[in-house]
Amino acid sequence: MSDPPDTWPLESFRTLGAPPPPTSAEGRLLECVCGGASVALHSLLRYAHLGGALGYVPALWDERVVPLCEAGAPVTSFLWDGSMPAHVAPTLADVSELVRVVAERLRLEALDVVIAMVLLESILVRHGNVLQLHSARPILLATCILSRKLTRDADVATRTCVAAMEDVFTALTPVMGARLERQLLEYLDWRIPNDPDLYNRHTIALLQDGTPQGMLPLSVVDVPWMC
Repeated sequence: MSDPPDTWPLESFRTLGAPPPPTSAEGRLLECVCGGASVALHSLLRYAHLGGALGYVPALWDERVVPLCEAGAPVTSFLWDGSMPAHVAPTLADVSELVRVVAERLRLEALDVVIAMVLLESILVRHGNVLQLHSARPILLATCILSRKLTRDADVATRTCVAAMEDVFTALTPVMGARLERQLLEYLDWRIPNDPDLYNRHTIALLQDGTPQGMLPLSVVDVPWMC
């Protein structure tokens, strides 16, 4: 893989800080979509851990080789520093915490999370079992950064996204963030899925998975990009 450029885009006037507060409907939509993403990611990781065949994982996405966290970093979801027993898969609560932290720090909206899950599925279709327990966090981080840049590219720099995560992923640097993003694009063959039915299917599935039991699923009319 070639090195990324050593020059970075200038900061824009709009950054990851101080977003407008979401309305109650937007907040509920984001909460349900993040809940659905957590369920989907947890299911994929349990399959990879308990039944799936091991696949090739690039070193950049393998936290046993290139960790996101330095020793002594705050625990976010599940660790890959050798402290977790090999037979223990992360719980849904662990995965939900990871999704929550990434979504909050990157100021993701519901559509960003849907796009990230579409990108994740596209990677798995092309590259099989690249999603493993030790690659989940870098892949999720890369998909979320790219999804945010796809919806607000003029306002988001990679180094800004990295800065938003630096106290959580303490080994993450701007160069590493750029390489994670490039690895993702290479695995996507530099093509972003553009089938509206694909995004609609993921939106509905995430809303169904993320809606608390006993509550009616959110109506499609509540989803701005599907109206």
